[in-house]
This record gives sequence, C-alpha cells and structure tokens, in this order.
Amino acid sequence: MLMRIAIDARLNAYRSGGIPNYTRHLLAAMAPLAPDDHFIVLQHRRQLRPLFVASNVERVGLITPPHNRFEPLTLPLEVLPHRPDLLHCPDFVAPRLRSCPAVVTIHDLAFIHFPAILDDAARRYYSQVRAAAHHADAVIAVSQSTHDDIVAQLGLPSERITVIYEAAAPVFQPLALAPRGPAHDWWSPAPRG
Repeated sequence: MLMRIAIDARLNAYRSGGIPNYTRHLLAAMAPLAPDDHFIVLQHRRQLRPLFVASNVERVGLITPPHNRFEPLTLPLEVLPHRPDLLHCPDFVAPRLRSCPAVVTIHDLAFIHFPAILDDAARRYYSQVRAAAHHADAVIAVSQSTHDDIVAQLGLPSERITVIYEAAAPVFQPLALAPRGPAHDWWSPAPRG
C-alpha cells in the first residue's frame, strides 16, 4: 500500500449532480488507476450504499453532515482514527485543523460573483473558501477560468493552483458509426426519377 487517501463524499448523501457526480466519477476513475493505494471514502452515515466498490476502497460512515457549522471541529476528529496520508475535499473547504495534508477542489466562484444566490447557511459555508484555499496544501481548479478567478478573487498565487479539467462521465462514449462509402455518398442527393 502506497498511500491512504481520504475523499470527503458526505455531500453525496444530500445532493445529486454537480460535486457529488464529480466525487463519484473521480473515485471510480482513480481507484483502478492506483490499485496499491487505499481510498477511504468519507460518506455521511445516512448514505448506506458505498459510493464505489473495489478491493482498495473502504467506506467510512461519518456523523458530521456537510456544510454543518461544527464541521471545522468535528470532521477532523472523525477523520483522525482512519490515519489518511492525504485528505481530498471536493466541496471547496478542508478543515483547517487536520492531521494530514489536504487538497481542495474549487469548481467555480459563482457565490462571489452572484452573492444573491446564497441563503444564510450557504453564505456561512462559502465564506470559508478564501481561508480554505490559502491553508490547503494544494488547490485544484476545474478550468482555466476558475484558476484565473481564484487568483483574482481569492488572492492565491497562480503556482499554488493546478488546473485539472473534469472528464466526461463514462456514459458519454464516442458513437459507433456505420461504415460509409466514398465521402460524397453520404451527402449526395438521391437521384430524381
């Protein structure tokens, strides 16, 4: 075993799409590519089914819900017994107090550009993003545009950010097209008779 990598997947118990899909597809892609690493999937206890099943993936049920105001204190305590070498937080914020290095993924900064989209609870959670980015050991931006926003809006130096584009979900595959004749055959009008 090379590394013990914890991935915060608690949001998957509460939402679908967006970050939960990113987290699920990331784990499904990474686990087979790194068979000697051990992935600790931190799921909320109300999500009973494992996010992904593989011999190098362990599901751990946590009590702390995502975006909870006590999360900065309770999440590190729940993660500590699992002794990860790295904690990946795909939902913008890693706990500041932690026993291992942390990587955060920042998908966009829409909450800064359009603050009216946030309710009070979301405003409280996303107000942590600036500090979380500065205290993370690494920051992933999912696009060059997000990278540029992080530099401009959060004041993080460009060299601390790695752009890793999100891949399409596995359901999106190239179409298998029927073989065609010469190039002109497919567009030639039918003969008039």
